[in-house]
Amino acid sequence: MQSDADGFAAGLTLRYGFDAYRDGVASRAWYTFTDVGVTRAEPRGQYVDGATFAQAGIFAELEAEPLTWLRVRAGARYGGAAASAAGEGRSGTRPVDLRADALVGRGGLEVALGPSLTLLANVDQGFRAPNLDDLTARSITGPGYQFENPALVAERSLSTELGARLSHGALLVEAWGYATRIEDAITRVARTTCPPGDAACTGSRIRFQLVNAARPARIAGAEALVRAALPLGFSLRAGIAWTVGDQPNPEPRPVAAAAPYRERVPLSRVPPLNGTAELRWRHRPTGLYLGSGMRWALAQTRLAPQDFADARIPEGGTPGYAVFDLRAGWRWDERLTASLVVENLLDAAWRVHGSSVNGPARGVVFSLSGGL
Repeated sequence: MQSDADGFAAGLTLRYGFDAYRDGVASRAWYTFTDVGVTRAEPRGQYVDGATFAQAGIFAELEAEPLTWLRVRAGARYGGAAASAAGEGRSGTRPVDLRADALVGRGGLEVALGPSLTLLANVDQGFRAPNLDDLTARSITGPGYQFENPALVAERSLSTELGARLSHGALLVEAWGYATRIEDAITRVARTTCPPGDAACTGSRIRFQLVNAARPARIAGAEALVRAALPLGFSLRAGIAWTVGDQPNPEPRPVAAAAPYRERVPLSRVPPLNGTAELRWRHRPTGLYLGSGMRWALAQTRLAPQDFADARIPEGGTPGYAVFDLRAGWRWDERLTASLVVENLLDAAWRVHGSSVNGPARGVVFSLSGGL
């Protein structure tokens, strides 16, 4: 729920609210031998049966414009989470009783350097408690078999971002740079042992458990967006994004001094340099429009240790791609719209880094919508 109270003081806006939810899990597992008609129940399912997770928080943010060229924002949120799950002796499942809460804040400002140029800065704290998947789940994932860790603690982060916005007539340009530091980041570490009686884990070649990183993880990136209205009914829109992240190596240092070891390793499934571009023509008197678009990404070969065993990531990394689309449509009097899209015109094989499947092949989509 969110409420606004505008204008209670000159140049001030207050936003506030609260949120809450509760999850309950029912989870069971069994094997059925169809040739003899025998069913054998397992001591536990993928999750712990009867586990619960609840989260709630209250927040408030104040925005002020003390000067015509300055806008300031400041806010805070107090939130907490609670997770509970019973233990189970035959499967070696330990009970979960998590209680975590935090007071986090955020702040930002916008400085107008003129009628067209604005500079922006934001600082934001974050808090995420481990969920029931982190605390109780046992399942096959992309890198291998992953089992739970009921001793996980909450992640906490600090993000800063700087941006600039240029708006001049038919031209809009935005550029942002950001950096995030995550304390107690939850990551995977390889294990050689399994929980007792877990046949799926024992039969897996690669096993992982979630742990909190001993030192902070870091993420940095930059993004840019351009929108321009061109003569003769043409318009252009393009964007580009770059991200890099690393974390302390969760694996222990090898006993052999000569064995290769890196103190910090890449974060898993960080996207490579990628972007979009779209050129569109519109004939306003008739409502007809035509356009072409491109989605692209460079190859991602900067992989986390567990990414090398991840079936979702090809050997050596995810290849780059460029996908082209064509669009056409007609809009009549805001009441009837017909559109035709040809996706992946060149039928390129492509995959978003970390996805388990390739993106759609060449396809055609026609839609017709309207209203009275």
